[in-house]
Amino acid sequence: MAKTYKISVELTTEATLQLFRLEGFAIALVRTLDNVYRISLQDFPIEDELDFYVHCTGWNKTPWSLKIFIDDKDITPEPIRGEIEKGYSAVRGSINFQQDQHEQTV
Repeated sequence: MAKTYKISVELTTEATLQLFRLEGFAIALVRTLDNVYRISLQDFPIEDELDFYVHCTGWNKTPWSLKIFIDDKDITPEPIRGEIEKGYSAVRGSINFQQDQHEQTV
């Protein structure tokens, strides 16, 4: 059975977020005045990997970047970034998450 964690997501962009998925669930992120889409989820189940999907639309060359936090610790291994091309950008990926390592550093 998967252990649950507090998850926080920040997607920084001037583009329009069309869809964000985390572990297959469509998650509604809230856009703030500083062009950051954010959400914080309590008791989110994670096993070994955290799968994500980002789909943005907007003007070409508009950049975006994604950060994911577990229990207020940034687990993004390197900056996850994209750029709008031909009116959209869609990226799917996963972050290898070792529960034992996380528990030792908390």
